[in-house]
Amino acid sequence: MSGREGEGSTTDATVQGRCACSGRGTGCSVSPDGLMELVVRHCSPTLAGLKCGNLFRMCSSAHGIPESVSYLQSRLLDRGVVMRVLETDSGDPLLYVYRPDMLLARLAEPGIAEFLSDAGYDLSSPMSLVDQMSGRFLGGVPHEIGIFLGYPLADVEGYIENGGRDCVRLGCWKAYSDPEGAERAFRMIRKCRRVYEGCLSRGIPIEKLAVRTRRQASAASCGSTPTCAQRLSCSPRW
Repeated sequence: MSGREGEGSTTDATVQGRCACSGRGTGCSVSPDGLMELVVRHCSPTLAGLKCGNLFRMCSSAHGIPESVSYLQSRLLDRGVVMRVLETDSGDPLLYVYRPDMLLARLAEPGIAEFLSDAGYDLSSPMSLVDQMSGRFLGGVPHEIGIFLGYPLADVEGYIENGGRDCVRLGCWKAYSDPEGAERAFRMIRKCRRVYEGCLSRGIPIEKLAVRTRRQASAASCGSTPTCAQRLSCSPRW
């Protein structure tokens, strides 16, 4: 899947070659505060409960990744957000930030379970899906990663069938169906990033930016001084 918003894909720079850490690929460092900024920049839709997952690349030479991930995970776990470092064939790890409840809910969507089963996933243990997916990165970026990032099934299938060519919309991923709906999704994701980065810059803790559930985000009221999640929930969804 292809993208320009920090999504995992076969052409996205944050997945294919350029790390998102500070530095130029050598001597990078990832402090807890630095990782927090990266997670908000690349994974704000997941924090907001709009998508089941996001991911971005870090460089193998970066210092402090395990410690920073562990620290940030301790702050987000209570909000239903999990962080998982994925090993890749290039040696540069990917950080997958996801909501297990939303990922499992995808299995109930029409065609998703069948698609993953056909792709070789064992659905008898749904909780092991991320384990199964993570191992595939050692052979390159698996096309089905789009399912784990909340992309529409038709777009994941369209990408595979067309070899990544001839999409009807190009934004956070390559869309092959419902161009208007895809454009709405891209606008929402861009807005999410702007709002969340602004909130973080004003000192709002990241655990306050991570809604507990998607239902809570949808039900949040639009008051005169809305929170970051409320600002997003007041806008049309795709």
